[in-house]
Amino acid sequence: MRRRILTPEQAGLSSMQHAGLKNSYVSVERGGRTSFGGSQNWFGGMLEKCGCGIISAADILWYLENKTSAERTGKVFFDQYEKYVRKLRKNFLLIPYRGMPGFLMAVCFDIYLRRRHLGYRAHWGTLPGRLQDTVREMLEDDIPVPFCVGPCLHQRFHKNNTCGLKLYEKRGAGTNTEEYVWTKTVRSHFMTMTGLDGDRVRISSWGEEYYISLKELADLVRKDGFGLFTNIISIRRTRPKKLYLHYKL
Repeated sequence: MRRRILTPEQAGLSSMQHAGLKNSYVSVERGGRTSFGGSQNWFGGMLEKCGCGIISAADILWYLENKTSAERTGKVFFDQYEKYVRKLRKNFLLIPYRGMPGFLMAVCFDIYLRRRHLGYRAHWGTLPGRLQDTVREMLEDDIPVPFCVGPCLHQRFHKNNTCGLKLYEKRGAGTNTEEYVWTKTVRSHFMTMTGLDGDRVRISSWGEEYYISLKELADLVRKDGFGLFTNIISIRRTRPKKLYLHYKL
């Protein structure tokens, strides 16, 4: 059976959408190098084995809690970042050797946001047809987008290097030879979106910058349990409570 390849427009994705964060994303200075977001590989134990969700949460919460700083640069030293991650770890339920399913991550995220009174709420997932709009709306509202690529059960008979979501590196930026080169394929992994340029999404994973195809992600959302396993965590600002005037009779 021949597989049909959808264009971005057929998949409900516009090729003219652009959005990005208003402030510098988290950049950790470690060992003389500067990262793009955090990495679970910097930590031992369970964090290194299956802590990608906690790292994504730490980056996003650090960004949301510090973006109003007068001298916001996004840079943080590793010892400070490590302390923050290990403290945050206590607020997220990490299943040994399994990590966290997306819906559980969303629940922990929401509880933490409410406890800290940060003015946001979180919930798991969006419909495939709403994926690009939700991503764009969050980025335009200066909110990084956490997302999970699930176990990709529908691809269980594929070869290992083709099972999951493709990660691309951008090469030759700003030149006539600019291209996106497929370098990795991931599954059962949390990452963070920081920018949108049509179908291409800039993401942070393992402290590095990659790109994904939103069309390819939307395809996975449809097929991997229709968004039950592969999806984003939607984070929204809470609406201010309505004020009611009371009149004495």
